[in-house]
Amino acid sequence: MKDSVIEELSEVTSNDLKGRKGKEKLTNTLKTKIDHYLQNGNVVKIYITSYVIQ
Repeated sequence: MKDSVIEELSEVTSNDLKGRKGKEKLTNTLKTKIDHYLQNGNVVKIYITSYVIQ
């Protein structure tokens, strides 16, 4: 699962994260990726405490 999340994050550009919609799209994508690995239940919320873009 960790590899999948890192792979997804490595593809994100600074333009992808512009505005609220960009950040919501990222969290929704991460929820979907992580849900794929869960046998029971699903991700309810993803908390991102900071964004560091290089």
